[in-house]
Amino acid sequence: YELTNHLGNVMVVLTDRRFMFQNGTSGNVLYYEPDVLAAQDYDPFGMLTVGRSWEVGSEYRYGFNGKESDSETYGDGNIFDYGFRIYNPRLGKFLSVDPLNKSFPWYTPYQFAGNMPIWAVDLDGLEEKIVIGDNYYLIKATYVVTQEVVDNVDITALQDELNLMFNNNKTLFSERHPSMLSDEEKQLVKEVQNNPSIVHDDRPSDPSPLKVKFQITIAPMNGDDLNFQDPSNSRIFTKTGQSLGGHIVMGVPDDLEFVPVPQIDPITKQVTGNFITHAYYNGNKITLNPKYFNKNDPSYIGDTDLIGGYRDIGHEVGHDLNLHHESDYPDVGTMSNYGTRTPTIDELKIIIKNDNQNIIQPGQKHD
Repeated sequence: YELTNHLGNVMVVLTDRRFMFQNGTSGNVLYYEPDVLAAQDYDPFGMLTVGRSWEVGSEYRYGFNGKESDSETYGDGNIFDYGFRIYNPRLGKFLSVDPLNKSFPWYTPYQFAGNMPIWAVDLDGLEEKIVIGDNYYLIKATYVVTQEVVDNVDITALQDELNLMFNNNKTLFSERHPSMLSDEEKQLVKEVQNNPSIVHDDRPSDPSPLKVKFQITIAPMNGDDLNFQDPSNSRIFTKTGQSLGGHIVMGVPDDLEFVPVPQIDPITKQVTGNFITHAYYNGNKITLNPKYFNKNDPSYIGDTDLIGGYRDIGHEVGHDLNLHHESDYPDVGTMSNYGTRTPTIDELKIIIKNDNQNIIQPGQKHD
């Protein structure tokens, strides 16, 4: 049997036997002790901590992150097999280049777990997974931009604004002391904590409120990467097939989606003028209006409200995360047409359900 910590590190190996200790005079059982085969502790990147490992004839081969160690070749705990790559915990690096390195240009191709070994594990030598904390759900989405977008848009500022916009959301559940919950409510809370994608309409207030966190990445396109050969209808490819995210491209002035449409006041519902969209979404691709974003286009007029323009792009990211709106925009939330556009509680629930499906096929066009 393995005793592991939050990272899946095998800390202790036990058998199903136990040692009984009796009173020497009466023969009464005083206590039992487990049959421990091995115990160890690890430095942050997985090297065995000096002076804190012990074993008794154990040939158990699994340890850091629950991965198998090749002790015969490299010595105890010095090399772990992650499936796609071999990992050296003394270096804190893999021994070969990440096969997905072109999809993650912000990382060194030899990095382990996103260089976050206390928070995250490396799934199989391809990408990190944050595991610390049971009270939040992480949504990750990567958007690849063409060179034309890189030349005209500050993609770092865009990335920062999108993360600010989506992460400034409310906690899904209000706090309530566990003693106030019925047995049925406690069971619902347990289900949610074990599987955050479960959404109960009658969910009680949760003593460990669930916070939804977003990690939105804007990355430049690499021309020879298969991910980007058909940006019209493909998502970013990972080991499991596809992941959340898509492509951001620069549009052309005569695109019919950039024709002015009536601007409706959200309070009075009256037409107050014409509205020209900053961007639109279609089939996992977000297209930017060159009138606002392409400095080299004859139609370019710039944008006096650049943050508002970034939030318009965030609105389209919301569509990519499976959010929708009717013909009228809602008054609040990512799908609204003004304000901070921070996701509402209902929008967060939709995004979680969508993310749990892993892959969303290219869908309908949304404004």
